[in-house]
Amino acid sequence: MKKNEEDCVLEIITCTITNTTDTTPGVLSGTGTLGDPYLIESIEDLVALSNIVNGGTTYSGKYISLTIGLDFSNKQSYVNSNTTVFGDINGNGIVEGLMTELTTESGFLPIGNNSKKFHGNLLGNENCIKNFYINRSSSDYVGLFGYNNGTIDNFKFSHSNVSGKEYISVISGINNGTIKNITMSNSKTFGVDSTGLIAGDNYGTITGININDSTVIGKNNATGGVAGYSNNIINGVVVNNINVSGTIHTGGVVGFTIYGSLSNVVVSGTVTSDDNTGLVAGYNGATITSVIADGNVIGVNNTGGLVGTNYETVKGINRGVNIIATGNKVGRVVGNNIYSVNVLSLNTVTINDLTITHSYATDGHGADITSIDLLNPTTYTNIGFNFTDETKNYIWYIEDGVAKFRKGSLQ
Repeated sequence: MKKNEEDCVLEIITCTITNTTDTTPGVLSGTGTLGDPYLIESIEDLVALSNIVNGGTTYSGKYISLTIGLDFSNKQSYVNSNTTVFGDINGNGIVEGLMTELTTESGFLPIGNNSKKFHGNLLGNENCIKNFYINRSSSDYVGLFGYNNGTIDNFKFSHSNVSGKEYISVISGINNGTIKNITMSNSKTFGVDSTGLIAGDNYGTITGININDSTVIGKNNATGGVAGYSNNIINGVVVNNINVSGTIHTGGVVGFTIYGSLSNVVVSGTVTSDDNTGLVAGYNGATITSVIADGNVIGVNNTGGLVGTNYETVKGINRGVNIIATGNKVGRVVGNNIYSVNVLSLNTVTINDLTITHSYATDGHGADITSIDLLNPTTYTNIGFNFTDETKNYIWYIEDGVAKFRKGSLQ
């Protein structure tokens, strides 16, 4: 099988940072059309975009394009890293140089919020944003965007550090639009409720996501590697070496789902929580299909290798998630299963260091498979993985003994 250039496998980020050549810092050149988009050519321009959207401009129907990689801790990304024209961004009561404002105290002010929403199209052009920093522990709607109703496409993020209260992520506190083709590494978010790396809450579409070596910490409810909460579409996600910890509804991909779908996922890492804990989802009320997980889940009640508590459909494979749980409702694949599952588990998986063997794919422990079975496409197609139809969004294949997926060539 020939793969195309859209392989959804682990991607290591290379951040290329060059000197900005912006001749109008703080002023977005262009007219906002697809052919002549507004340009982000420096960090000054990105700060200006925040100010403009927070002033009430939605950018509906407009296009904005990032032309170079930006490093918030590198003077190369500023025309003048000491400029004070943007005022006291970080909220410490002192007007300091722009780089100091954006890398200390409260840091960057999110683009928009629940009353000033972004409706435009932001094109990253595979450029990287590095050392992005926000520390607004008493604020909601925290991320590069506070509230996205538009499209955010084709970015890389490296070494981001974002904290807030509710609706917290690196990309958008709330997503009610589309976030796609995002690669992220070595990043961290901290929140109280609805905390993720791509969106705090997702009411739109998230697709084409690749996350590596990152951490999400939620103090309370709905904590996930991609999104804290989702009631729409998450599709085409690779999450490697994620570390997610929360109190209730905690997952390696999403903490809490209701309605919508979660499909074509490979996730590895460690998830820790007290209740409703899984390496894919903590609490599931969506349709979950074509998911594979490896790693560790540490919980108390309602703890599963893929899903903690399930109220909808789950079809997937525990490829090596070992579980430690001290309470009730614990399963190799789903801890507390209320609805329909068709799930498999590698026969060496342990619960509390004990190997569990099982023959039925229709309950929380899933049916046993061996490492040899994982090399056979039929193992996957029998529970709905797409290995043949190029018209679908994603198509699976086995390479070097590992199941992976890529975008369908006819998309």
